[in-house]
Amino acid sequence: MTIPNRKGWLAIAAVVLILGIPFALVFYISSDTYNERHRNWRQKSSEAHLPARSKVTTDQVTLIRDERVVVGRTCLVFKDAVDNQVKLDLHLLDLDPEQAYHLSIPAKNANKAFWVDNTRYSLVSVNNRSLKLKILDQYQTP
Repeated sequence: MTIPNRKGWLAIAAVVLILGIPFALVFYISSDTYNERHRNWRQKSSEAHLPARSKVTTDQVTLIRDERVVVGRTCLVFKDAVDNQVKLDLHLLDLDPEQAYHLSIPAKNANKAFWVDNTRYSLVSVNNRSLKLKILDQYQTP
């Protein structure tokens, strides 16, 4: 009976590991699971460093503090939310775009609708940094 060579088995195991680990990594990286995870991670990390921006959609307005947003023929600027009051600056673009008209909306009337120029809003949420308004109705005058 022959005694197996210990160095031979060690060499075979080393070759299998040296070739097997890179093959397993390439196989994992090319899989759909890894690609989806990587895509989600890149999307989250690229959005994380961007500051929040004010935006207008078809049925909602998101206002970030001290950013101007144009809705129809008006411009809204969210100023503050203190003492259960939401403070906005309204700029009428047809009349005088530089003149700010100060609006104060009670936060307790969040369910009630209010008119600003030709658009009817309701308050969705408010904090110190942002304000969300739902657009309920909008009409255009000739």
